[in-house]
Amino acid sequence: MARTITNPRTIELIEREASRLGFTETGYVTHLVETSAIQPGSPSRASLPPEAIEARYERALAILREIHPHVTDEDRAFDYDGWLYGEHGAPH
Repeated sequence: MARTITNPRTIELIEREASRLGFTETGYVTHLVETSAIQPGSPSRASLPPEAIEARYERALAILREIHPHVTDEDRAFDYDGWLYGEHGAPH
């Protein structure tokens, strides 16, 4: 049985999210329906196919590559935990 989606906003969302997660458009809709039938809410990482997990991983690496040139030696040397606790280990 065929279903036709005519709402331009819905079509845009399906295309964008399918591409972002590494699905075909049909695969993405199928995944959403299967996931919501099992457990309502957003899909968990474990329910994503390996291609979608890989696409997310590659996107994270791309973001890190974009950020990396802006991180200075001073940023790397900063003691991020030091300001949270005093010399006796108690919170400030």
